Amino acid sequence: IGSALLAFGPFLSLFGLLVYQKAQLVIVVTTAAFFFLLAAVTASLAWTIFHAIGLGGPLAALVPGVFFQFAFRCGFVALYHNVEQVIQNSMEKSDQRRRDVAHP
Repeated sequence: IGSALLAFGPFLSLFGLLVYQKAQLVIVVTTAAFFFLLAAVTASLAWTIFHAIGLGGPLAALVPGVFFQFAFRCGFVALYHNVEQVIQNSMEKSDQRRRDVAHP
């Protein structure tokens, strides 16, 4: 248990102090972890295919791993910016409706 606390202590303290207090950050962290998981699964599938066709070795695991991590992180950032824009537009429309109701 001591090793686990040593390994995850900084993460748990940052999560508890910063992320847990804001719900939108919990959603961002969860989504980022899901994209990391998708990248790891995709990289392992690529390695399995490379290994099956005889392209074993460290580069067969390293290159797809780096590529898929990069691709999925870029996808996550693009998705995050799209969602942020949609939320901003929704808040602006809501504020406009409130102003229209308040001052007919």
